[in-house]
Amino acid sequence: MEIEITQSGDIRERLNELANGQVPTSRRNFIQSVALQTLQETAQNNPVRTGRSRAAWNAAANQINGPTETGGLTTASDHSSDGSTDGQARQSDAGDSTEIIATNAVPYVPYLEYGTSKMAPKAMLRRALLSISRKLHSLFSLS
Repeated sequence: MEIEITQSGDIRERLNELANGQVPTSRRNFIQSVALQTLQETAQNNPVRTGRSRAAWNAAANQINGPTETGGLTTASDHSSDGSTDGQARQSDAGDSTEIIATNAVPYVPYLEYGTSKMAPKAMLRRALLSISRKLHSLFSLS
């Protein structure tokens, strides 16, 4: 059996166009969408007593669609009522990868997520990640 593949027309130009334009833009949009939906769902699942932890997740989510620097790093933060920085999102866009790191610096977030000997875990982030992972296929498209 013999298989022969030939290119016809402007396929090389089209592949270069996709690799240099649509794919990086679509990748960036996909990562932003996944991060934003994950943070929004995490905030919704977050128990509220003072609202500080939920506000930090929301602050990070609000930073996702902000300005980005291609090939660089963009960082933004939100200040809580006591002046400390609790919610932060950082996006790095370099070449063939896009990364968003969101943090919640409220000191008791690990206790909410994983529980204690006297409190059941709320698992707000883990539940959000599971939910988003089930719909990843629907979030990516070439724009």
